[in-house]
Amino acid sequence: MTARVRHLQHVHHRRNVYAGVLTLRADGGGWKIAGVELHSEDREVVPWKPA
Repeated sequence: MTARVRHLQHVHHRRNVYAGVLTLRADGGGWKIAGVELHSEDREVVPWKPA
């Protein structure tokens, strides 16, 4: 997913990529996040492509 980021008087598009372990548990017929173990995060400024 690409997000539009606005700060310091300019706008750019960025993609965040995460690697890790997400642990879920059943809770009342749904799912809840039980734990997050983040191993890495990579942020990349990407060119904007209109839809």
